Amino acid sequence: MDDLKLVADDTGIKQNTRQYDALSDDVFFSQVLGKSYTVDPYPVLKKLQFSQPVYQSSMGPWVIFSYEEARALLKDPRLVGDPKGTRLYKNYVAMGQQEFSSHALTHMQFTDGAEHSRVRGNFATYISNSAFKEQLREWAQEIVDTLINEISQQKSEIELVSQFAGRLPARLFCRILDVPETDDLLLSSYANDLVAADDPDFLLTEQRYKITVAASQKLSRYLGEKLIRKKHQPSNDLLSYLLSSLDIQRFQNLQELIVNLIFFIVAGIKTTSDFISNTIMAFYQFPQQKTLFIENTDNMDNMLTECFRYDSPIQQTPRFTTEVVEVKGIEIPAGEHVMIMISSANRDPQIFDQAHELNLLRVNAKSHIGFGGGAHFCLGSMFARMEAEVALPAFLSCFPNYQISDESQRGVGFTLRGFERLIMQQG
Repeated sequence: MDDLKLVADDTGIKQNTRQYDALSDDVFFSQVLGKSYTVDPYPVLKKLQFSQPVYQSSMGPWVIFSYEEARALLKDPRLVGDPKGTRLYKNYVAMGQQEFSSHALTHMQFTDGAEHSRVRGNFATYISNSAFKEQLREWAQEIVDTLINEISQQKSEIELVSQFAGRLPARLFCRILDVPETDDLLLSSYANDLVAADDPDFLLTEQRYKITVAASQKLSRYLGEKLIRKKHQPSNDLLSYLLSSLDIQRFQNLQELIVNLIFFIVAGIKTTSDFISNTIMAFYQFPQQKTLFIENTDNMDNMLTECFRYDSPIQQTPRFTTEVVEVKGIEIPAGEHVMIMISSANRDPQIFDQAHELNLLRVNAKSHIGFGGGAHFCLGSMFARMEAEVALPAFLSCFPNYQISDESQRGVGFTLRGFERLIMQQG
C-alpha cells in the first residue's frame, strides 16, 4: 500500500509529537486527517476493503470495512456499546474527569441491556407516538416553506447548511423542545461543535477537544435552565415528558437525562443536516438521478434509502468485544475496540452493483446499514428520513438547475460526514 501516504499536514492539523508520530505510521488513520480524505474518503476505504477487510490499527481499534462482516457484528451480542473493560476505557474516564461530561458514559451509546433499554425507551416512546409524528411533519413543512421562501429571494450565492439543510432540523428541535425558534442557530452551533465527541480521541487536536468541552458545558447549562422552567410550566413538549420520566425514576438523575438529551439533539440535528446536504451534492454530481427523483416522487422511500447508502452521514460506529470474536479467520480478543466502517460497507461491490454510483432504482438499496443495527440502531433515523422527504422535493422544485460552488467545504470529522459550507448558485 505504498500509495497510501501521510497527508495530515494539508489541513494544518498538529497532534502532540508522540501521538502524531504514531498516526504517521498507521496505514489507515494517517489518511483520515488529510484534506483529500475529508473531501472523498471512498478511494482509501475501497483499497482497504480488498486488502485488509479486518485491519488491526496501531492506534488500538480493529477496523471492519466489508459489508457482510459489518452487518453481522452490528447484531452480534458479543459486541456491546459499553467500553468498560477495554483498553480505551481510561480515555473515556479521562475525558469525564476533564468535564467533557462527568456522566458521559451514562448516555445510550455507551450502555447495553436493561440500562440501554431504560434510557432509550424514554425517547423512543415519545417520538413513536403517531400524533407526534403527524405534528412533526406539519412543523417540518412549515419550516421548509419558510426557509425556501427566504433563500429564493436571494440574488447572491446561498450557503445551504446554515440557511437550509442545517437550519431545518435545528428549528424543528426548537419546536420539539418548546424553546424560542430564534435559538435555532444556537442549537445548530452546539451540534456542530460537538461532532468531535464521536471521533476517537487520538484524532482530536487540542483545539477541537477544547471546543467540544466548551460546547458540552454550554449546552448542558442551556438545557438545565430550560428544564427548570418546564418543571414549573409543563406542557406537551419533549422536555416536560422527560421530566415526568425523571419523576418516576426512569432516569437515575438529572445529569443522566441531560447527557442523553444532548446526544439525542446533536444526533437529530447533525444526521439530518448532513443527509440533506450530502444528497444535494450527490444530485449535483448525478444530474440524471436528480431528474429521476423529481419525476418519481411516488418512489420516495427507496430513492432516499439509496441516497443514504451512497454517502452516509454516519461513517463509523464503535463496538467493544466482551469475548473473543472471529472475523474472516482472525481472532479479535475480548476487551477490544471494534470500529465498524458503515460508509465502506455501504459501498461493498460484493453487495451493491456499481457501488460507487448513485442509482435511485437500485433494487437492494434497503440492505444498507447506514443507521447501524441491533439494539443501537440509530434512534434519530426517523427525523432524517421524514425531514428529507419534505425538504428535498421542495428544494428541487424551487431550484431544479442549481449549481454547487467549488468554494464549498466539507466538515472536519471522521465519524460524521457532511458539509461545513455548501454554497449554491441558482441555475
